Amino acid sequence: MTAQVLTEVTGFHAQLDRSWAASGSMLCVGLDPDPARMPAPLDGLPDAIERFCIAIVDATADLVCAFKPQIAYFASQRAEAALEHVCHHIREHQERIQYFKELMRVSGRFLIATYFDYQSIKNRW
Repeated sequence: MTAQVLTEVTGFHAQLDRSWAASGSMLCVGLDPDPARMPAPLDGLPDAIERFCIAIVDATADLVCAFKPQIAYFASQRAEAALEHVCHHIREHQERIQYFKELMRVSGRFLIATYFDYQSIKNRW
């Protein structure tokens, strides 16, 4: 492992340790937005994914040590900008909380949601 990678990994673990200590929790909330499962008031709004995820972040911030936005869910809805806005919101408003982006891994293969339509593949696994 290179010194730079080791420093980044150590930095991540140190920040996660600080988040655990500050929150008193080891809970990580996944942000996996699916427009079909969102509350009716958000139905059809162009920023529904962003608003939904930020509302979850704000409602649970005092209970968690980390958030984990699922890149594939955002990308399957062409909502990469919403993902960046949600991450920015976490950095700006919940700075003690760690977040990390996850790329979905299924059956040993990485799914790149910009190439696959999540709605058509989600029932296969």
